[in-house]
Amino acid sequence: MLKEFNVIVFEPTPEVGWDVVSRLVKLHNIEAVNKIIAHSYDSYLARSSDFLSILNELPKNIYRFSVADVLCIRESGRCMGNDDKGLFYRDDDHLSDYGAKIVADEFIRNLPSFVHK
Repeated sequence: MLKEFNVIVFEPTPEVGWDVVSRLVKLHNIEAVNKIIAHSYDSYLARSSDFLSILNELPKNIYRFSVADVLCIRESGRCMGNDDKGLFYRDDDHLSDYGAKIVADEFIRNLPSFVHK
């Protein structure tokens, strides 16, 4: 007997494209006023377009969690690499423990209803 089950898919993490840690060190060395690191939301969409298109073809009962909704500000067209408390990435495309906690906390706050059954 085939059982019904629910699937949760995490959409791609926005890749920065350059090492966030090295960039922050450079900003500190030149005493930059704005030490917030950000990268292009449009670049994320372009790099992820094939995968997001595949997800769009999947059945609608699959729950999708957008990491970009957590790390990016669509209005400004930027994806954040850090905040005043820490770095979201440990290199150019892998989340740091701090960044992963931010994403996980947001995921838990927005758990789909089927998880609560």
